Amino acid sequence: MLNDILAAIGAIIVAGGGLVAMTFGLFKFFGEKWLNNKFDERLASFKHAQQQEIERLRFRINALMDRTAKLHQWEFEVAFRSRA
Repeated sequence: MLNDILAAIGAIIVAGGGLVAMTFGLFKFFGEKWLNNKFDERLASFKHAQQQEIERLRFRINALMDRTAKLHQWEFEVAFRSRA
């Protein structure tokens, strides 16, 4: 009788352990996919924000270079007029 009870408890533990292992495997598999998906989304968002910042800085640099070119042209014209 005691052996039967211990055998039943052992069977329950073995079945429960298998269920726990299977559940853990599923959580690990789907959790890894979920984490990779979230990481890819955040990486894409970061790259987009970085591209926006690069374009903003490129626009600002071009504006400053245009100003500098206009200033040099104006200095050239003033120097040329003062000689004439």
